[in-house]
Amino acid sequence: VSTQSTWGETLGRQVHAAFNYAFAQMPICASVDDSIFCVHAGIPKPQDGFTSMELLNKLKDASFPRFLDLIEAPGEDSEIVKSKDLVRGLLWSDPAPEDIVLDKEGFGPNPQRGPNTYTYGKPALFNFFEQTGMQFVLRAHEVKQEGLRLCQNGRILTVFSSSNYCGNDNAAGAVYVAMGRLRMISVRHHKRRYSMDDSFEDDGSDKPGLILGRKSSRGSLTSLEGNL
Repeated sequence: VSTQSTWGETLGRQVHAAFNYAFAQMPICASVDDSIFCVHAGIPKPQDGFTSMELLNKLKDASFPRFLDLIEAPGEDSEIVKSKDLVRGLLWSDPAPEDIVLDKEGFGPNPQRGPNTYTYGKPALFNFFEQTGMQFVLRAHEVKQEGLRLCQNGRILTVFSSSNYCGNDNAAGAVYVAMGRLRMISVRHHKRRYSMDDSFEDDGSDKPGLILGRKSSRGSLTSLEGNL
């Protein structure tokens, strides 16, 4: 809709298709210093006995399919369906809220996103860490008022970089990682000011992963640093 309103119906559809093609060529996930797992939404769900690392290694294979959409077609090859399930989980899952009932592997339903998606709780998350050697998950996918939110014992950091999303008054979040330190930055584009105590709220549990240190704020830019 946005591309069509900018370039007209015909050219707008072409631009939209070009965007989708470009996105399909990009990496689905990445890691920083083999310790921070960077992904749009979440961790992979176990599939056919494969470990999390084995599933992620599939993405490195040049033969792994590139998808312009993740809609399952009737009669689609089972391997394609499994590949779509893997990608869908990385792009559409969310950390599990406390009221979600999890299965024995630590995954639960995701009614906000639909029947083909899931949520992941602490058991699933720490099993993923054990299998991959990762220590943190850096993801997006959910609007947060200050652009940033810690959860799952401080091991998941949600970063939402689009301020005033869909007419809301949320801030933009950003993260800078270098030399064993992680700096979180929140930028607000209007006059309202927020307390630092409210800026980076966790789920109420301990935060052994991020040791938050020096705080500073100047105007509408707020930053926090932590050790990795």
